[in-house]
Amino acid sequence: MVMQSLTTPLVSSSCVVPTSASLRSPSPSFSASVFSQKASRALSFGSSGLLNSGAVEASARPSVGLPSGGRISTMASQTTVQKMDQDSPVSEAVVDEPVQIKLRSLKLSDLGPSEIRGLQARPRIDFTNIQNIVGPIVEDVRSRGDEAVKEYTVKFDKVTLENIVELVADLPDPELDPEVKAAFDVAYANIKTFHAAQKKSQSMEVETMPGVRCKRVARAISNVGLYVPGGTAVLPSTALMLAVPAQIAGCRTVVVATPPRPDGSICPEVLYCAKKAGATHILKAGGAQAVAAMAWGTDTCPKVDKILGPGNQYVTAAKMLLQNSEAMVSIDMPAGPSEVLVIADKYASPAHIAADLLSQAEHGPDSQVVFVAVGDDVDVEAIEAEVEAQCNALPRGSIAAKALQNSFTLIVSTKAEACAFSNLYAPEHLIVNVENAASWLDSIDNAGSVFLGRWTPESVGDYASGTNHVLPTYGYARMYGGVSLDSFVKYMTVQSLSSEGLLALGPSVAKMAEVEGLDAHARAVTLRLKDLKAQK
Repeated sequence: MVMQSLTTPLVSSSCVVPTSASLRSPSPSFSASVFSQKASRALSFGSSGLLNSGAVEASARPSVGLPSGGRISTMASQTTVQKMDQDSPVSEAVVDEPVQIKLRSLKLSDLGPSEIRGLQARPRIDFTNIQNIVGPIVEDVRSRGDEAVKEYTVKFDKVTLENIVELVADLPDPELDPEVKAAFDVAYANIKTFHAAQKKSQSMEVETMPGVRCKRVARAISNVGLYVPGGTAVLPSTALMLAVPAQIAGCRTVVVATPPRPDGSICPEVLYCAKKAGATHILKAGGAQAVAAMAWGTDTCPKVDKILGPGNQYVTAAKMLLQNSEAMVSIDMPAGPSEVLVIADKYASPAHIAADLLSQAEHGPDSQVVFVAVGDDVDVEAIEAEVEAQCNALPRGSIAAKALQNSFTLIVSTKAEACAFSNLYAPEHLIVNVENAASWLDSIDNAGSVFLGRWTPESVGDYASGTNHVLPTYGYARMYGGVSLDSFVKYMTVQSLSSEGLLALGPSVAKMAEVEGLDAHARAVTLRLKDLKAQK
């Protein structure tokens, strides 16, 4: 679950911000039999094209091949990205301007390599500009600490704070509507159940040969920082998704960073979730300045060892920058705008498909949604009509409409073609709305989270099924998984040898050290072997 628009001025959900070079992923290989001859040839091309030459350059994605006999209809005539406001590191203005939804259909046989490459592209943003904005903020917070965070909060959020950090234990329990509280309690219980079950696979021990025992043990990361967006949409669910596994792991210091409300207070739903899940501190700040405060530490904000959570392009830029700095902090994963890929057959409800697509499109204008229709008998026109009708009825419809400019529909003939394209695209969320959906899982390799069957909307994973909604986007599901209990621990390996074990293993180790020319390594073994032999 990632959100926030490229134009939003408050730091919240995640947009990717590594350097442009770091985004250039290698193209995965696919069976040529799955794709048409023309589409297969396109696999050899680099990634950068879009559906038309006038569009903004696409983010680097591996080249895509499309199934034979398929055709493509896009939900917009071109992909566009708006210029970001210079102050966007911290204020999150909702985009209300109406955007016309244009539907365009294309046939695969009419597409050249550049058009095919465009289907893999997420919207691209000006990474250099973002780094130039974020870098000075990060250094200012490093130098001036709390005072810098306060000043940026005034500048971007228009909020004056006396204290930027609150101890959770000192805060009174917030008053919530009983139904709201009950809903969060259900989510907390399910998230806790799913993540607690992951402890079973953490530790292991094995005897690799007689007298040589090796084990792996898990230890909690002591101090973690959790970024909870609070811009165009308040996200207390993210507080649960991050704080619950931290609680289970046993992290000692848990700092929740979230932008303050206009009166300087903390969103009561976020506070409720943070308290319930055992957070220790709340940093009332958003954006790059919040990330920097947690990474460097300030007079009142504890320094953390790892920062997790979604945020917009400025948040992610700060995370990436600080990960490679003297701050000595790690992050969960690179991320980008929210996205979903929906695979559906002719029996799927057009209304359900449209609702699933729009559930991610409403996150921000830079989100992307993809519909893969399996078979020519899928009523694509009915689905597109539902998308338009539902979009026009949404309070955030203008935002969703802009996201649809980045989106498209792909019609394929077979299950194999659908799975091949999905694996290539590597979506954050993958919905499989087909008959016998469970049988598709073995064919799915790359997705942040998968939603199987007619009655599994993506929304359940965003909120309360138990799985985590902090997921890799932008194609990073090809090599990253989502946040889990493992995100809050590190592993130590342990080995213990008996005298018999060293007698058996030692000669091989000494010989390998000799080959590598590391005599001291060899002597650490041979001296012990000599003593053991002398004892006999």
